[in-house]
Amino acid sequence: MSLPLPGGSDNSNVLRARAPFASFPPRQAWELLRRHPVYLANWQAGNAYYRLSEEQRRQAPAELVQAVEALRHIGASGPCYPSPRMPPEELEAGKEDAAGAWPLQVRSLVQALATLPPESRKPIGRLLAGDGDLGQVLRNLDAMDDHHLDAFVRGLVRINLHQSTKGVLAAVEEIVKSQQQLNIPAVRQRFDVLEDQLRVWDLREGWTGEGYDANAEKRMRDIAQTLDIPLSTVQGRYEAAFQQLFGYPYTPERWAAWVLPIKADIGKWAGWRRSKSRREG
Repeated sequence: MSLPLPGGSDNSNVLRARAPFASFPPRQAWELLRRHPVYLANWQAGNAYYRLSEEQRRQAPAELVQAVEALRHIGASGPCYPSPRMPPEELEAGKEDAAGAWPLQVRSLVQALATLPPESRKPIGRLLAGDGDLGQVLRNLDAMDDHHLDAFVRGLVRINLHQSTKGVLAAVEEIVKSQQQLNIPAVRQRFDVLEDQLRVWDLREGWTGEGYDANAEKRMRDIAQTLDIPLSTVQGRYEAAFQQLFGYPYTPERWAAWVLPIKADIGKWAGWRRSKSRREG
C-alpha cells in the first residue's frame, strides 16, 4: 500500500513534519513514528528496497523508491525499518551495543537546519543557492544577525582533529554531561505529556499496537469517561498528539488527507463522508 506525504496548498513544506520527531530521543520518537500513517503504509516497501543490491536499486520499481523518499521525509532513514508492532523496549534492547558516536552525514546538518523557523531558513536557503564561492558564502553566513543561528544543536559536536585523542574525548565528555543535565528535567516532563496525548490518540483512532482498527475507535465523550478527565482535556490532548505526529495543527481536512487513507477500506470508514467533523462526540 502506498500513502502520499502530507501535502496540500497550505503545507507543501513536508520537511516541517520532521521537527516533532527530531526533538525526541529514540524511544519517544519511535512511539510517534510507528503511529504515523506514512510509516505504516511504506515501511515494508522500504525494507524491500534495501534488500536489493546497489545495482538493482538503480532500476528499482517506482513504488519502492517513492516509499523510501516518503519515509525519509518524515524522518525515518534506512536501511532497516522495524515493524510497527515492535515495542520501544525491544527497539532499545537491540541498540545496546550501538556506537555512542558516528561520522556525521550532510543529511543530519540539513535536518538541523530544517528545525529552524521559516524566517531563519529562507535567508540561509538564498545564501546557499547563490553563485558566490565558498569563502564568500562563509563570510556572509558569519555576518548574518540571527540569534537562532547561535543556538547549540543537541547531539552535534565539532571536534578539533589537531587535538590529541585524549583531549577530544575529555571535551566531548564535558559537553555530553552538560547537555544531559540541562535537558533531563524538561524532557522528562515532555515525555509524560506525550504519553497522555498518545493515550487519547490511541483510543480515538483505534491504535492496536501495530496499526489502526477503525472498528475499535472510541468517541471523545467515551474517552473522557474512561480516563475520568474533562471532555475539553480529551480534545486538547488529541489535537496536541496530531500536531506531534504531523507538525501541523489539527483540522478535519488534514485528518481526512493524512489519517483516513490508512483506514479507508476498514469498517465504518469505507463510506466516510469528507465533510464529517472528527470532533463530533
